[in-house]
Amino acid sequence: SKAIGDARDEARQWQMETMLALAAVERSNQPNDRVDRNRDYGRFFGLLIANSDYKFLPKLKTPRNDIATVDRVLRDQFGFENTVIIDGNRRQITNAFNQLKTDLKESDNLLIYYAGHGIQESEEGFWLPVDAELKDDYTWIANSYITRKLREIQANNILVVADSCFSGTLTRSANSISELNEKPLGIDQYDFFYKKKSRMALTSGGVEPVWDGGGADGHSVFAASFINVLEEQQGPISATEIFQNLRDPVLKNSLALGNPQTPT
Repeated sequence: SKAIGDARDEARQWQMETMLALAAVERSNQPNDRVDRNRDYGRFFGLLIANSDYKFLPKLKTPRNDIATVDRVLRDQFGFENTVIIDGNRRQITNAFNQLKTDLKESDNLLIYYAGHGIQESEEGFWLPVDAELKDDYTWIANSYITRKLREIQANNILVVADSCFSGTLTRSANSISELNEKPLGIDQYDFFYKKKSRMALTSGGVEPVWDGGGADGHSVFAASFINVLEEQQGPISATEIFQNLRDPVLKNSLALGNPQTPT
């Protein structure tokens, strides 16, 4: 029995030493900078909508320029495959959502960026296609439609970015980020969150008008900050980090213009 006990003790000691050795190897192989670590996060797709040339509403100045730059940065810097809709009517936009439902898989990721007019009616927000008429809500695209499509699309992670008036209505029924953590995420946190299915919205303002213009290089106040955050980034970045980095510049610049808007 003594021999058996000694053998067990020796086995436990060997197991402990092996675990410690493996842990040491793992630590030595793990880079300190998330930029240097290669990870396969699946495919990344973008649906980018720029509505400027309205038939029945005032035309907008910046959406085309905003979407052109966002498209370039997402493609060149982050490897996105983008579908761009310029001056989309209701049918074109809804067809694009239906195509995403058909094409995307669970391992995919999706960013939807809308730049155009928005409106609030009976406490619900709407995107306004270029054929929208104020007296005919059939031509509007409701938040409820958008959120239903987000449930139907299989992509694991979806981020909706809305640069329009009253865009904050998108987040009314969602859990919001109330406390900002300035610390960047570590690479293992990216791995953890990537595996969790997510639906997030980042809006250019709350339940309020937002600026068409006022930003650098002919962009809207919000788009200029959004683009700046992406262009300065090396490696992966989360939606929360984008929000943390653009919230104060958007608020500051919009205040300077005389009409504050607060991203949510």
